[in-house]
Amino acid sequence: MQSFELIADKLQDILPQGWNKVVFYAEVTDDSYEMFYYVFTSESDKPIQCYDLPDLSDIEENQIDAIFEELYEPLRKERADLVTEGKDPWTNYTLVLTDDGHFKVDYDFTSLEDGGYEYRKAWKKKYIDI
Repeated sequence: MQSFELIADKLQDILPQGWNKVVFYAEVTDDSYEMFYYVFTSESDKPIQCYDLPDLSDIEENQIDAIFEELYEPLRKERADLVTEGKDPWTNYTLVLTDDGHFKVDYDFTSLEDGGYEYRKAWKKKYIDI
């Protein structure tokens, strides 16, 4: 199973009713990760950050964290396989998925050693437009 298929499958369990687009972000290293996603719905004119969903739906924060934990190892392995193949591993991964099944995956190789604040700010502007 490709990583985007696994992510899409897992996200189905933690998306609210009426979603029409989700933008998933992952930074993965050998020993840590950061993941989050934004949901666009027909009911809101603003995207909803995943950790705001517990206040707006029956999705709980521990469900979100459990899914992210499940995704970490396959994504870490995907990066490790790239190194084994002599390729540069990506530093972050973005999946844009729509409710009609269309998707786009972007791999980025930008160094985030400085904490990545400016990168994440630019990422939000590009993908979330906020």
